[in-house]
Amino acid sequence: MNITQREQGAVLLAVLAIAVIFSILMGYAASTLNQRLELAEASLAKLNEMAKVEAKAHELTYLISTQRITVAGVSKGINASGLERVDNLWRKSIVGDEIRTDGYLYESADIAFSIQNEAGLIPINSANQYWLKRWLSAHGYSVPAQNQLLAVLADYLDGDQLLRPRGREGLSSNPGNYLAQSCKELRRIEEWRMLIETYPGFLNACGLQRIPAVNMNSVPAILGETFWPNNMTKILTARDQDKWITRDHAAIQLVPSLITVPEDMYTRFGGETFVVIITGKFTSIQRRVVRNIGPGYAFTSKEVH
Repeated sequence: MNITQREQGAVLLAVLAIAVIFSILMGYAASTLNQRLELAEASLAKLNEMAKVEAKAHELTYLISTQRITVAGVSKGINASGLERVDNLWRKSIVGDEIRTDGYLYESADIAFSIQNEAGLIPINSANQYWLKRWLSAHGYSVPAQNQLLAVLADYLDGDQLLRPRGREGLSSNPGNYLAQSCKELRRIEEWRMLIETYPGFLNACGLQRIPAVNMNSVPAILGETFWPNNMTKILTARDQDKWITRDHAAIQLVPSLITVPEDMYTRFGGETFVVIITGKFTSIQRRVVRNIGPGYAFTSKEVH
């Protein structure tokens, strides 16, 4: 049977239609496969980054809990000459291989991390709120406003039911009667919630220490620029050059206004609690590591949310 030209055209058209449909299906399949491959690669990248972040968190926790702490930071335990002792005393005040504990951000191709010694932050759990008053004053709070903020904070932190003037004690709107376990708790107090909403950076300047003195070598830039705006650039430059405050008079040389600050309100060393932050493109960890005093390498570690 002879095939007419019309029939040949119909067959050709059908073949072309099938080819187009097949091409579309192949393109869809290729696109779906590429999407799945990209998703798999992204998942693998996230997994690898998570492993690096966790590994760095464990490394820093280990160093904080086992290595020497100096005015310059946490030693890596690499420089043997900086770890030598004579009559059980350190030969050198600085090891020379420290990781800074003033919140300095270390960056690599994959992750970034910082360690902040809480002794360099505003100690809200302290009975003496000298530095908190300084911060409030620097941010424009009047003396009456400062007094109210400090009164409601004290009633929140103390363990009694005694009402302070302008304070708030024993009310459901001001629970507490225990020391703060996180600076974010302050959001539970109405006045402090409003302050944090206005100045969210306060949470980065807030610490949980009970000792009123701040460690001058661990004060972060964000806080130092509030207290000593004319001197912090000089302080940071000295730190970048590994020039740390190793003598009491050196602090006043860097910050002459310290001569007006009570001597028991600042120091050049100290602190057993460190906030570790590790961040990547996809994930981050914030961990509070407390180096416990006692035999062995006792420590506690808690993630901060």
